[in-house]
Amino acid sequence: MDDHVYLGTWTNWSRGPVLGRTLTTTKENGNLLIAFTAFFVAFVASRFWRIFCLIFHRWYSTSDPQDAIHHQRQITLRNSSTAESGLWSFVCIMYAWRRAPIKRLLCVLPPILLAVSSLVAFTIAGGYSATISTTMGDEVLIQSPSCGILPGRAESNIPDSVLSGNNAERLNNAANYAQQCYNTNSPGMLDCNRFVAKRLPTQTIDYNATCPFDESICRSTDSNIYLDTGYIDSNSHLGLNTPDGQRFAWRYVLHCAPLKTEGYVSHLVQQGTNKSFARPSTSVYFQGQLLDGSDFVPLPEVNASNGALTIVFLSGDGVLFSQIADDQWYRGIVPYRMVYDMGINGSSQTYRPEEAASPMGCVEKWQWCNPAYPPERGCGPLSDNIDAIYGAAPLFNMTVEDLAPERPSSPTAIGTQLVWSALIFLGNPQTIAFALLHLGAKSLISQSQLYGGVQFSLSQNQWQLDVIHWWNTILASIQASYIDTVLGYNDPEIDSSKWPPLNEEEQTMCKSQKIRSSAYTSFSLFGLYFTYVTGAVIIILSYVLEPSLAWLHRRRKYRQYEHLEWASNTSLQLYRLANESLGLGKWSDCTETVPITECGTHLACLDIADLNHPIFIHPADTIQVPTPEQVDQESDGEEADDHSDETAIGDITQSPISCMQAESDSSNTPQVTQDDASLHSTNPGSLVLAEGGHQNSPIQQVPANITANTTSIHRQNSPEPE
Repeated sequence: MDDHVYLGTWTNWSRGPVLGRTLTTTKENGNLLIAFTAFFVAFVASRFWRIFCLIFHRWYSTSDPQDAIHHQRQITLRNSSTAESGLWSFVCIMYAWRRAPIKRLLCVLPPILLAVSSLVAFTIAGGYSATISTTMGDEVLIQSPSCGILPGRAESNIPDSVLSGNNAERLNNAANYAQQCYNTNSPGMLDCNRFVAKRLPTQTIDYNATCPFDESICRSTDSNIYLDTGYIDSNSHLGLNTPDGQRFAWRYVLHCAPLKTEGYVSHLVQQGTNKSFARPSTSVYFQGQLLDGSDFVPLPEVNASNGALTIVFLSGDGVLFSQIADDQWYRGIVPYRMVYDMGINGSSQTYRPEEAASPMGCVEKWQWCNPAYPPERGCGPLSDNIDAIYGAAPLFNMTVEDLAPERPSSPTAIGTQLVWSALIFLGNPQTIAFALLHLGAKSLISQSQLYGGVQFSLSQNQWQLDVIHWWNTILASIQASYIDTVLGYNDPEIDSSKWPPLNEEEQTMCKSQKIRSSAYTSFSLFGLYFTYVTGAVIIILSYVLEPSLAWLHRRRKYRQYEHLEWASNTSLQLYRLANESLGLGKWSDCTETVPITECGTHLACLDIADLNHPIFIHPADTIQVPTPEQVDQESDGEEADDHSDETAIGDITQSPISCMQAESDSSNTPQVTQDDASLHSTNPGSLVLAEGGHQNSPIQQVPANITANTTSIHRQNSPEPE
């Protein structure tokens, strides 16, 4: 079956025209699509978070003086790339400021709630992305060039030996499927997940039903069995993938009762064969008249002119019962002989059937419906299969004459529903007689307890259990017949004799059969479209929103402070601001994503002399070291000054800072050795540093306890400090 699965897009009408749009692909491609979708959802989540960060950042932005918590929140909103990183940063802020007033900490709570909500929402969305395939289940379409209707026996030119062998194989498969997949107590070694519905439903099972015939001929008037499927839908139960208004429903009813034989039998002695048989005889009616093909003319007491009557005879043929079988059909109650029982090391009594052939009468009825009509007037008569089909013809815009040809057809979609399904039914007779004719004694559940010609323990209602097994076998055979119609049979001689589809509507029926398969993956196109379209909108919006606000800032002067704070709070812009505060670098693009300075400009270094308080300092190659003449002049000036201030001494020591080593220029810059342990500046307590920013800006002064990572510092060729 898996070789005929349709790959591509199609509509699963069970879910409707929108939600039912489906993409079926191979397992490998399906796994790739699931993985890519999960990655896409994660990326969308990050872009969604950036949108909310922008909104919150602008909402909180203000030119009024604010505390550190406010600015740390703003910087976190600007620089957290995902909700996870933002949440962690906000939690760290709250923990670091845990001793601050609660009122101040509450300002971090809304972004935290936003991050949590985003995480939860997109975690669910990520899980949903994995269910885009699982929500569609494992339903797939099958298509095959061998699609066609198997003619009925009367219209077929297939040899009986070939056709009977094929029917026997199909019924054996159906019986095995019914035994394992319809029986809830069975361990189920077969694959029971091939049909759209694992089993066709049985709406009613009545173990205490009335007699379907004249009460005088039934062995019981209130312990018979009645089975009713209810209305079987062509789409949800049989797997015919058609939209509303182009479906059908049918109903199957079986009513059985063991029959009396007193006064209706003659006795015949025959040597036993140690076998039990279930032999059917059928009488079929059409429009109230007994058909010529019937096996017998029923007595008035069992006349069932509104259904198909089958008399099933259970023949013991020498089978013995290990104990009394007081079942109404088996009736193994006559003591026969003693046999040796090794278990008790002695003899035990055996019993034989009371009658050579115990009869059971069954009436089968069918009903065809058009679900487009109201239930009270949308069904044909509950009758024999032929009468049921003809009686439902007007509901499908057909007449009895339209169904009369040997190979009827209909140009309409709704008419084809009835014709196609009726031909499948007639080409694969699904009746008690048909099943028992091919299965024989194998149709009896009691066979599992038959050994060496001795029938061991039976249930009190064993005959009812057998009937239920027949019923399940027929239902399983009906399920398989729709699949076989599309895929064909194992015998080329049978396939070559099938009736091919005659028109476009029948071609559509050949392309409308669903099965279940785990070898392929089906995706909801609606789910894929929703995921990718919504995600694409979020991604595009996240990348368009900032440039749009920047355009409004440039052209309309719209909320200038909010825009410039957003632009300045990036990590690269914050680094620029830190360097400019030290007068380092000549910067441009100061409102763009990446600010730049002149190539080769050395920027601030990290001073880690205090491991608990690292700071930015000037790089060593920008320190202005005074010449010896300048030092002498400063000393003379200090001695003459009556109001000299305390001199700050800056020790130049070996320090572990991450700056570039100052370049040596011995040709024009005198070296200052370690003997020059202190440098005196013009201002007490400070060293004069060259301005690294604009040429006309004032010279920046920094504390005198600056350390350098070289033992010698060279003076740059720069303007003299003022």
